[in-house]
Amino acid sequence: MKYAVVSYVPALHSGYIDFFRKYPGILYILDEELVREVPRMERDIRALKPEDIKALLAGLKIFDDIIVLNKSRLQQIKNDASLIVTPDEDVNRRFAETYLPDRKIEFVSV
Repeated sequence: MKYAVVSYVPALHSGYIDFFRKYPGILYILDEELVREVPRMERDIRALKPEDIKALLAGLKIFDDIIVLNKSRLQQIKNDASLIVTPDEDVNRRFAETYLPDRKIEFVSV
């Protein structure tokens, strides 16, 4: 089965990589603008840029496609018929509630 994985990915660690391997398909990485919509005092300013995460993950060949998702590309995820899966974290929950209120989304602990 192919999935649409939607996530804020501030850094790569084994938890994320294991999660990604369980859900192959397309990865939509939330861009910085979408991430900043969620107030969070402890967000790490050292977080990697979404484009850098994309480049690192491309080398692992887990996903068919990796897209840095911004507001101009939201229709793409809305039209994706795949099951949407996301790590159960505040930024991802807020994104899902705001932009995908009519979609069934599976929240998974990472």
